[in-house]
Amino acid sequence: MQDLKFEIPRDYLLANSPFVCQGIGTMHSPTLRTIFDGTADNLQTYYFAKALLDDNRENVIKILNSISENITSTERAPLFEEIIKTENRRNLFAKVLSLFFINRIGFDDSVGAFLLLPTDETDNVLEGYINKDTFDLYLSIIGQLLHDIKSLPEKQEDYSGKPPEVLKALEAFKKYENQEKSDNSKDYTLQNIISKMCISGCGYNLLNIYDLSIWQLLDQFQAYSQNRISRITERSFSIWGGEDFDFGLWLKNNN
Repeated sequence: MQDLKFEIPRDYLLANSPFVCQGIGTMHSPTLRTIFDGTADNLQTYYFAKALLDDNRENVIKILNSISENITSTERAPLFEEIIKTENRRNLFAKVLSLFFINRIGFDDSVGAFLLLPTDETDNVLEGYINKDTFDLYLSIIGQLLHDIKSLPEKQEDYSGKPPEVLKALEAFKKYENQEKSDNSKDYTLQNIISKMCISGCGYNLLNIYDLSIWQLLDQFQAYSQNRISRITERSFSIWGGEDFDFGLWLKNNN
């Protein structure tokens, strides 16, 4: 089994440069223009990818059953086995993979695995494969490409000794981050974030923002939110004062 702690270098995500990893494939985060291409129905594919990442089995099965006949089973089959049961289901997952991997996607019935091959059709050297053993690894990679914070290892941070105003700002920022973890958050959607970033004064508008990848958009949104909290905290400090105020809070790396 491959290492499930694989982490994509942030340099590639920030620049949205294709990242080649031997044994896995060539990956990138899809642009907003790609996701919202109505002719390709990529938005629905994105929603299915999000359902997989949310680990909501009931929702995933409902989507799978909507594109193929209900398959009854006396046992609770692993999710990967549910996906490969019918051709329509396999095609949907292959479409998910095609959003995030610059590879030809195939499926080998004999081994029950999706194959990631070079884009050159004359080259059939295997770059990566997804089977029941590597399924979680690839979901983790897709999560990272979508800036899904649950897909990264938990980081333990020590905030002891921080002044109260800094702790308050950090707590507020964590609240923004935790919205991504909530299934009930209606504010943390691509459409709403696009709309808000276009009026933020950061230089984004409806003519250029769709050239960003999903990861870039959410990274910018996170940085903007942190900077906004920092400015509010600095304003409070300028009025009320305090000791050991951290003027570098706006520069804190939360990735």
